[in-house]
Amino acid sequence: MDNNIKNVVSQWSNVISNRKDASKIFLNIALSVLGVLIAVMSLMSRSLNSITALCCLAVGATLLGVGLWLVTNHSSNLCYIPTGSRIRHNKRYVNRNEWSKVASEFGLEPLLPFVGNGELMLDTFTSDDGKFNVYMVSQFVDFEYKVIFGPAEK
Repeated sequence: MDNNIKNVVSQWSNVISNRKDASKIFLNIALSVLGVLIAVMSLMSRSLNSITALCCLAVGATLLGVGLWLVTNHSSNLCYIPTGSRIRHNKRYVNRNEWSKVASEFGLEPLLPFVGNGELMLDTFTSDDGKFNVYMVSQFVDFEYKVIFGPAEK
């Protein structure tokens, strides 16, 4: 989980939860098992020539790796507890010259305490039902993004 997401979740822990999605976990595990089966079948099959067996082994190993990566990284969702609605996180990079236009689009402050001339990153956390909206603006300073508006680091 990204540090910006961790900061938002920690500050609103009473209304945001990080829920595991069982259907996603099941599908990702099934993908991993399919990869293992393809790899084992390619190793045990005597009717396949060596190039086909090697290709099947590579496909199986790839499916196994992708499935395990999906299980560990993409099997949970942020959820707004009062309504049970899913929270979506979007990241948008904005040139500093275009900030006033983007700020009016989101209803944010057009005048922010800018530090230097770095690019801006706008993180939005919005529930599907629209009842939870959090915006965080970060500026690229000293080779990292630092929050200049919104939830600060704890």
